[in-house]
Amino acid sequence: MPIDPWGPDVVRQTKAARQQMLAAMQKLQKIGSQVAQIRATAAASVPPVVDLDALGEEDENEEKKTVKTKAASARTPRTKKRKK
Repeated sequence: MPIDPWGPDVVRQTKAARQQMLAAMQKLQKIGSQVAQIRATAAASVPPVVDLDALGEEDENEEKKTVKTKAASARTPRTKKRKK
């Protein structure tokens, strides 16, 4: 004896919606794996680059900037004269 007369219709709709959602998720997984494969192929064709930050070393350009910054900070600032 059914309690809700709309129950079977709602069950059919939810099952159909679930199937659509699962199909969409499977499609997204397939697209993601294709993109990962394309990305891996592209990465394999490019030579690796050393990450200086990971090694704790600085780039030549950054060393020059650091020297300039240190030289600028070593100067003593001039004091302004007060107006009377």
